[in-house]
Amino acid sequence: MDIPNAIIFIGALIFFAHLFNIIFTKTKIPVVLVLLLTGLAAGPIAGWIKPEDFGGLGYIFASATLVVILFESGTNLKFSELKKSIGNASLITLINFSLTVLISFILISIFTKLNNLSALFAGTIIGGTSSAIIIPLVKQLRMNENSSGVVIMEAALSDVLCLIAGVSILTGMERGAQTVSDVFNIMWKSVLIAIVAGVVGGFAWSGLILIFRGLKKSMFTSLAAVLVIYGLVESFDYNGGIAALAFGIMLANSSKLNDKKAYKKVFAFNASEINPAEKDFFAEITFILQTFFFVYVGISLRFDNFWLVILGLIIVAAIILSRPLSISILSKKKFTSKDIAIMSILSPKGLIPAVFASLPLQLGLPYGQEIQDITFSVVLFSIVISSILVLFVSKDPLFMKKLFNKNTEGALPDEVAIDSQTTGQATPPAIPPQLP
Repeated sequence: MDIPNAIIFIGALIFFAHLFNIIFTKTKIPVVLVLLLTGLAAGPIAGWIKPEDFGGLGYIFASATLVVILFESGTNLKFSELKKSIGNASLITLINFSLTVLISFILISIFTKLNNLSALFAGTIIGGTSSAIIIPLVKQLRMNENSSGVVIMEAALSDVLCLIAGVSILTGMERGAQTVSDVFNIMWKSVLIAIVAGVVGGFAWSGLILIFRGLKKSMFTSLAAVLVIYGLVESFDYNGGIAALAFGIMLANSSKLNDKKAYKKVFAFNASEINPAEKDFFAEITFILQTFFFVYVGISLRFDNFWLVILGLIIVAAIILSRPLSISILSKKKFTSKDIAIMSILSPKGLIPAVFASLPLQLGLPYGQEIQDITFSVVLFSIVISSILVLFVSKDPLFMKKLFNKNTEGALPDEVAIDSQTTGQATPPAIPPQLP
């Protein structure tokens, strides 16, 4: 592809990504699925673009995307909101995350030649659900407030688990770890120091940010600060990704310090948080990066090892089949069978596993290609299957009830009513912080 056509493609991609967001409200087809298919058409099918065309930019792009994701995820984690929403969701998140990692690890270990640590890394990065996909879907499905809140909070918390575990295992693999205990022995000091660096850096920036806000065109300065923190921590051979996450979390919660008497006695300045305009700006950057990265994922999909593609489909099927069991056991009869059925289909994978999956190959680590092929396949099939099932539910609110054939006596028929089938607009549940 020559330069003029490449520039046209980039501009059209950004424009249509925003347009697809509007179309989604009527079609219920996630934007990321369209982006994946766009990359698939431009890459493996038409052959216009190949992953090799990106050269070393692929790794730089993936690393920069990861830093932005970590930072933005941190800025969306406000402790006050988490306390109100976490409740039963924390246990369901932990169990579903662990169960997904275990299922993926077992299947990958049995059907591939990956070593245990590589299989665990692949399982860990696909252990969560994508809040960027989940939240719009939940708005379309009129579940009861409790169950929809749990699904959204599960996505938010599992994203953080994926980020922390994924960064830790990947760094351990880079440094020659062979087992989980090796990763722990190598990483505990690095993670601890990174957290301290991120918190201290975030606290310092919470005082400086007011000064920089007085300057013109200063919206990018917070992102510049986190890039500096990331680079400094990495240059000392510690975990820059964890530092970026801690930096964002500190910025999201620093203003609470102003109410503490001990803080006022020691510090003369008021700590400031990220304001709504800055959050919108970071969300827009994440959206643009997500747009390009999912097209990159589509371009990078390979079908020469068809078994790994099928394995991705098997993993997705196993995850979806396991969710009703774990949710129904942990819900303690708080959810109807119909809610449980809907919650079971909402397990799409998103940007976080896609970014992580590309890094081992870029770093030249063993089994990097296999990890990327399996994970990209899981991301694709999880989004496709979730989208198809949501479309069925949109046409027939009782579809999942029939599919799982569960006893739903006492369940009200409007509990899973779809916005398009109701005369009034559903009142959405209180939505916790959104992660990518």
